[in-house]
This record gives sequence, C-alpha cells and structure tokens, in this order.
Amino acid sequence: MDPLESRVREYLQLPSYRPIKFAQLAKKLGVRKPQIEAFENLLERLVHDGVIRFSDSGRIESRKRTGGIVGTVRRTAMGDGYITPIATTTPTVKGDIIVFAEDMKDAQDNVRAYQQLLYRQQHAAPVQGHPAPTHHAS
Repeated sequence: MDPLESRVREYLQLPSYRPIKFAQLAKKLGVRKPQIEAFENLLERLVHDGVIRFSDSGRIESRKRTGGIVGTVRRTAMGDGYITPIATTTPTVKGDIIVFAEDMKDAQDNVRAYQQLLYRQQHAAPVQGHPAPTHHAS
C-alpha cells in the first residue's frame, strides 16, 4: 500500500471524520498539485474496491461501518437466528449473537452480515439489532 493510500484510509477511519468533498480531502491530506491525478486515480480505485463512495452531493464517505460486528447469519426453524462473528471482528466477541425473529428482517441463512448492537438506556443489557447484508466486508 502506498503512503498516500495509507494516509487516505487512516484519515477516513478517524472517529471524527465527516464526509467532505474531493478538494477538501486533498487539502486536509496535504496533496499537492502534481499529486492530484494520482490522488484521483487512488480514490477511483477505492470506490471500485468498495472502501469509499461518493454521496449524491459529491462528498467522500467511508464504507466501513463502525460500532458493529461482522459474521455469518444462521436461521433456526422458528425464524430466530444467530450470527457467528468472524475471527478478525473488533471488538472481539466470544460466542454467537442471538437475533430474534422480529429483528431478522430479510437476512438470509449462511450470508455474511453486519450486526449493529443496540443498548437499552435504562439497563446496560444489550438488545439485538438488525442484521444487514454486507457485500463489501473483508
């Protein structure tokens, strides 16, 4: 991975990152005029690889989801399901995550999914969220 790509990826993964336009991102990363064409090519490749996307307003958005777990969905005969997190998931999760039938929506069996965990405010107990298919998860 070249240094410019590393800088782009690191910057887009900052918790404080908010989608910005091409020129703003180039300026924030210190991209100079001679590097603009290489920067454009890099962003096009990152779009193709599913790392980023351009919003309708032209802002660059990171495709990485935060605050969730990636794993494989399994359904039970009763409609409930569970997600087996992949080994590289952070934060590390031990065991499977149970997802109740009403929260399964259209999640399919044996599909990699992203599980957004929600928490009840009154209690510290986790409440299962809605799995959403991830076609670009690594």
